[in-house]
Amino acid sequence: MNIPEEELLRRLSFLKDAELLYERGLFPDSTFIFKHALTREVVYDTLLEKRKKELHLDIGKAIEKVYKDNLEEMYSTLAEHFEKGGDYEKAATHFNLAQARALSKSANLDAIAFSRKEVACLEKLPITVEMQKRVIDARVTLANNCMMIIHYVEAKDAVAPIIGLVRELDYHQHLPAIYIIMAGYLSQVEERPEDSETRRYLIEAQKLALEEKNYRALGGAFNQEGISHSCNCEFVDGESCFLRLLELSEASGVLIGRVMARSNLAALIYALDGRIDKALKCGQEALDLALQADDVYLKGAAYWACGIAFFRKGLFPETEKNLTLTIEMSEAPPAERVASGSPPRGGLGLGKVPQDLLIIFQN
Repeated sequence: MNIPEEELLRRLSFLKDAELLYERGLFPDSTFIFKHALTREVVYDTLLEKRKKELHLDIGKAIEKVYKDNLEEMYSTLAEHFEKGGDYEKAATHFNLAQARALSKSANLDAIAFSRKEVACLEKLPITVEMQKRVIDARVTLANNCMMIIHYVEAKDAVAPIIGLVRELDYHQHLPAIYIIMAGYLSQVEERPEDSETRRYLIEAQKLALEEKNYRALGGAFNQEGISHSCNCEFVDGESCFLRLLELSEASGVLIGRVMARSNLAALIYALDGRIDKALKCGQEALDLALQADDVYLKGAAYWACGIAFFRKGLFPETEKNLTLTIEMSEAPPAERVASGSPPRGGLGLGKVPQDLLIIFQN
């Protein structure tokens, strides 16, 4: 619908005077909002389905034009309009961009919601090999986002349907991550940390990660194996896994791995195994690194580790203080990550690793 600007402003002014709309912001950057949600629903429901789709696509194109210099602020809005307009290709692309942006702000639940919508959009498109690979990519991203907040069931549900497809397409780059997720589910949800299937997934994940030089997955496999050993009170074996993660993280210079390895050593190994002073030292080292980064997620993990260590020491005021800070970190509004060189969420982000260290791990 092409309406001259003067006529459009006249109509908007009439609706505003009738108290159906209200204006937010100052002209020419103002926006008009329905004053009552029910009014919007009534107007929207009077439109034919075909017309609704046309309007959503027109709105999406208009947003792309108006906000072309700051489009990242509008990723989720664009995705919603393209989805409702039936352009599932563009909707999936923008939901992917929206989940990455949410993840960078530690907004994990938003990232998961956007990832789910990306998967739903992709699965409505015609089936081709390339589209199947995009679905695999999106489902693994969804699972990784769920794993970041320990939603093991949702993570497993995201990848279980595609394991056969990954093998069929010989699209093996995601297999290490999938195996880690399946091992985490078996260990933490089905409480089978010592199960042969859990061990098989972890061994295969490490083998494939080394072969493909996928250091992020390798670190993730070490981390999940350490958690499984801890759950089974195999503290020496668990310590070995977290130390390998720490060594890998130190060698590649990635902060998140260095903090998580120390946090898990402190809380899941040393504190539970009675090595309390070592737990306190390791937890404090994790916290020092996390505070340097000023990253909500990392600070939460480090405060948790310190809280567990203080609890085992019998220092209850310090326990309360650190665990309260853990809760505050988990409830903090999404904030920009400022850690230098920090990777996107969804993995340990390990980069270049010395060759001699890889030879040690292979042996």
